[in-house]
Amino acid sequence: MINAKYGPDPGLKIYSFLSGQYGSFHSSVIGATAGEAPFVLDGLLNNPASFDPLVHYTDTGGVSDHVFALFHLLGMTFAPRLRDFPDRKLACFGSAKAWPTLSPIMGKPINEEVIRQHWGDIMRLAASIRDKSLKPSEILRKLGAYRQQNRLYLALGEIGRIERTLVL
Repeated sequence: MINAKYGPDPGLKIYSFLSGQYGSFHSSVIGATAGEAPFVLDGLLNNPASFDPLVHYTDTGGVSDHVFALFHLLGMTFAPRLRDFPDRKLACFGSAKAWPTLSPIMGKPINEEVIRQHWGDIMRLAASIRDKSLKPSEILRKLGAYRQQNRLYLALGEIGRIERTLVL
């Protein structure tokens, strides 16, 4: 696989976490072609210093709807810097036609039913991540591997769309 940024050679990235005092409190080694978003929560939940920041900032590479959802479900504040902010769409409950003045920036409505159907699974997933039975990056990669068939992944994404809309 050729990565446009890093070239054709295999490589690694070091994903580092810095505190507000500019001290590193966790680092993860990930593949050069791997997206950063699944690894965002790893350092916050599994660092040896048990560092618990009030707000966590990432660049655009650390953003996905699923990361937004997990931050919310774990009671943490996520404040990403979004490079493509003007291209992002807002999500709404019900018909987007109810918001005529916002129609240029409205995306598709939230699928409330899929959230309701999988709420118990979502709560079990969040609890398993919180008690460190599951590593966030691993479960997000596994759920995302079959994203079309995996309704839990879809439900988590819908919650993330709500959270992303609130941030926007």
